[in-house]
Formats: sequence, C-alpha cells, structure tokens
Amino acid sequence: MKMLLSMLLILVILIGFSLWTESYLDKTAGKMLFSLKNVEANIIKNDWNTATKNIKLLKNTWATNKHKWEILLDHQEIDMIDMSLSKVVKLVELKETLQVLPELSELRLLIAHIPDKESLRLSNVL
Repeated sequence: MKMLLSMLLILVILIGFSLWTESYLDKTAGKMLFSLKNVEANIIKNDWNTATKNIKLLKNTWATNKHKWEILLDHQEIDMIDMSLSKVVKLVELKETLQVLPELSELRLLIAHIPDKESLRLSNVL
C-alpha cells in the first residue's frame, strides 16, 4: 500500500509539473509572439524607430525567458530561436523590409511551436 501511494504521489507530481510547464511556456511564448506581431506591424508601416524599440524589448524578454526555457527544452530549439532573433535584430537595424518579414515569420513559427510540442498530449508522449 505504501508503495502504491508513493507511485501515485510521484505520478501526481509529474503531471502537475507538466501542466505548470505547459502553462509557463504558453504564457511566455504568447508575450513574445505579441511583441513579434507589433514589430511586424511597425515594419509594414515603415515605422523603423518603433520597430527597433519593440525588437529590443523582445530581445530583453527572450534573454529573461531563455534561461528558464533552457531547463525545460531541447537546446537545439533554443539555438534556432537565438539565430533567428539575431538575424531579425540585424535586419531591423539595416531596415531591410523584404528580408526581415520572412525571418519574422520563421521566428514566430519557432516560438509558437514550442508550447505545442511540449504540451501533455498523447501524440507528444508516443
């Protein structure tokens, strides 16, 4: 009986941690996706000053989230986000409209994919 309760407790802790992780990733990814949407809107309007400010805010948000995400995620995905974000930052600095929009789209896809991939679903477990 004691072993059964111990196993049940461990299972509850694992499921609870998984649910907390999913919630945290969803919340932080949502904030970054909102910032990306703002950057894209600024670029489309040719408001490069605001786009630069927003991309710096996104970079700071990513720096904060990155350390926690490293504990929870595969480092290859984090590296891909780092590379894409650095490209976006440089393209915004250079005011390259045609090149930055596809890169923003890729960065958005990389960030949006994380919460879906890490969610507690049967398809992710198998």
